[in-house]
Amino acid sequence: MTATALDPLGHVLGRLQRLLGVGVPAEDLAVSVVTRFLTGDEPTWLRRCTEEVRLDVLTVHGVLAARRG
Repeated sequence: MTATALDPLGHVLGRLQRLLGVGVPAEDLAVSVVTRFLTGDEPTWLRRCTEEVRLDVLTVHGVLAARRG
């Protein structure tokens, strides 16, 4: 069994669209989360997790930060 390649933007955008709906807010937040993921701007402990977990944690963090304003 081989692991499938993860599309970070598709992964995050799909989750955000279910939460926020289709539109610019979800797209902007998805780009922000994926940029943070790709640049490694995350805690050291999180880098040891799978890509899916890393993206999900960063997505939740992004949503909470956006709601705080």
